[in-house]
Formats: sequence, structure tokens, C-alpha cells
Amino acid sequence: MIRTVRFLAAVLGLVLAVAACNNDKLNRPFANTPVDPLFDRYVSMGNSVTAGFQSGGINDSTQQQSYAVLLARAMHSPFFVPSLTKPGCPPPYTNVFTGARLTPTGYPPSTGTSCYLRNIPSEPPPYVSNTAVPGAVVEDLFNNLDTASHANTLTQFILGGLTQVQMLRRAQPTFVSLWIGNNDILGAATSSTNPGDSTKITSLANFQARYRTLLDSINAVGPRGAILIGVANVTELPYFSAGATYWAIKNGLVPGAAFPPAFTVSNNCAPGAAIPGLGRGDTTLVPFPYGATLLAAASPPNNQPRNLDCSDSVVAIVTPPELRKLVAADSAYNLFISAQATAHGWAYLTPNGALDSLRTLPQPNTAVRAFPLIGQPCSANPFGTAFSCDGVHPSASTHKLIAQKLQAAINAAYGAGIPAVP
Repeated sequence: MIRTVRFLAAVLGLVLAVAACNNDKLNRPFANTPVDPLFDRYVSMGNSVTAGFQSGGINDSTQQQSYAVLLARAMHSPFFVPSLTKPGCPPPYTNVFTGARLTPTGYPPSTGTSCYLRNIPSEPPPYVSNTAVPGAVVEDLFNNLDTASHANTLTQFILGGLTQVQMLRRAQPTFVSLWIGNNDILGAATSSTNPGDSTKITSLANFQARYRTLLDSINAVGPRGAILIGVANVTELPYFSAGATYWAIKNGLVPGAAFPPAFTVSNNCAPGAAIPGLGRGDTTLVPFPYGATLLAAASPPNNQPRNLDCSDSVVAIVTPPELRKLVAADSAYNLFISAQATAHGWAYLTPNGALDSLRTLPQPNTAVRAFPLIGQPCSANPFGTAFSCDGVHPSASTHKLIAQKLQAAINAAYGAGIPAVP
């Protein structure tokens, strides 16, 4: 069905192309012909993952590792990326535990507010292909100008004051990928004041209304095809460790791992099966900044007594009731996104299958660590090889995996012949 609709759209596209050949020459920066007319102009929309944000920062190197860039290369599609000058905006971490960031020789020490702006080519591109902006929620893609939006410095640098939808209209894409919605949950899960704060989850009604508005805007541009990507389960990020993992390490159940004597773990952090009626650690999440702070205080030379408690009254952790709300929101969002893809005749991909395949690798799992290598530099992959050095954003290898999953899903839905992702 998708292929039939696309064929009719392609015929119309060829007719229009005859009248627009001059513009086509301007917009095709290389001689390669896309593997399918469907990909004459591919535009990716989304947030930090799509933009290429890694290790708490972004620059022209991390941008080129984005799954969207890899997919565009496989499509042989012209793809314009708003390149951010090294060391970045902000520069990525080199050690997330100390706050150290990439600082080239001769530069002042980088911080979380350092920003080295965009690299403007001698011939500016006619449009931006990767419109994604770090920090974006669904509403920001069509409305980033009022006080309710999450517009930030990168919104201006990447889009030049436009919304992602406005840039989409400028590009007039033939194919669109959309991965948005993670931040509608992530901000609640990783809140610095109250991790798991369900009041910060975008309500399902608001999410659905805003997502429909966004899809209407995309549909109005008339792409020949699109793929919607579901919301990743933010509770499975290595940014968090289960309370049960802390309990297991403290009780000598994890070979080669140990905590300092001054650090204790309450029995309510045990798995439910280990201490029935008390243990709740398998449904309690501990953000790494909180855990690392406790351990630093309890370690030499400080040696201050610290305890991890998994009670509901502890604001610094994600409690079981909060966890259930986060997971429920993720499931509800994805059911809606999948249904919208079907209703529009577009493809759909859930990222959770690919990420779950990394989480379930045999132990010791160095792809997604159950407990971070606290204190280690980013070169040691403290959260595992599948995630960058902030415990939230995928690494380059995982971007490639996502691109491969998208290639397969698009080929299956549209009968396209995208080759292997390079």
C-alpha cells in the first residue's frame, strides 16, 4: 500500500521536477544520484539524539556520527548539516564525573556554557537537512518562540530563528524521519531536584494534540514518504542504576566490585525476591550523580558515613510509583505514534528493540553497564560502549545500529533499496 501511494507521488514529482531543474542543481551538492527518487531530499527532525549530541555536548564530529547522517549517506541523499565548530556548543565531556570538557590546546578551559558557534561554508546551503535541536519537546518543532517553549542557544545556531517545521517547508523534502517525544518524559526522569517527578511528564492528551499538529504540518508539505520513530524507554538508560545493583555490590554479590566501608545500602534496596515484603530495589532507580556524590563522600580521604535508602520519601531517587508512571507514559506515547504512522501510511520503528538487544547481552555487559565506572574518564566508556559519556545519549556505534534498523524498516515499508549503512 505504501509503495503504491509513493509511486503515484513520484510520477507527480517527476513532472514538477522538469519545471524546477535549476533549483535542483542548486540543492544537489554532489553528483551522486539517490538510490531511489524517494530520497531526493531527506530531512530529519527531532531532538538531541538526531542532532548528534553525545557526552553532554555537540560539535561537527559528533554531528557526523548521527544516525540521520549515516542514513542519508546510505540513501546517497544530499544532506546539509549545520556544522558546529570544535570544540563544540557545548564541548563534550572528557570526564563527566569531574565536569572536564574537550579543550583543544590553546583554548580556554571549556565549560557547560562554552559555545563556538557555527561553521558557515563559503556557499551556505539552501536549507538545513538535519533540523533537530537538542532539548526539543514535541511542541518546539512548530512553536519555539513563546515562553512555554524549550528554545535555547542551539535553536538559533541550527535553525537561524526558524522552527523545525519552517525549515522543513523551506527544504520541501521527499522523505522525512521524525524522532521526537523523548524529552517529554526525560525531563521528569532526570530532574535535578526530584528525579521521576511525574508532574513534569507531558500529559498524554497534550502530547497527542501537539503530535497531531506536528504531523499535520509535515503532511501539508507533501513528502512522498516518512518514518516515525517511537520514544525510547528513558528508565533503561545507564544514567540510572537499580537500587538492587547497589545492594548486590554492597553485599559482595558482584565479583570484582566493592564499596567503601563508610557507604551502606538499606535492605529496602534489595530485590523483592531477596527480601520479600521489604526489597524494592529492582523497581527503584538511582541517578548516577546522586550515587556518585554519596560514594565520593564515603570514600577516602573523606570517609564520611553515607547511606542509600530506597524509601518513597527519598527525593533524590526514582521510586517505584514514579517508575510506573514513566513507563506508562512511554508505552502510551508509542501506541499513539505507531497508530499515527499507520493512519498516515508511513513507516514506524520503535527504538526499544534495538536498545534492548544491547542491554540483554551476556554479563559482564560492557555495552550497557548496570553500574557506571565512577570517576573514570570518557575514554574508558564509563556507561558502556553503547552510550556516550553522559549516560543518556547513544554512542557512535549505537547510532550506526539505529541507522541500520531504520534502513531495514524503510526498505520493508517502501520497497526501497537502501544499501548497507556505511
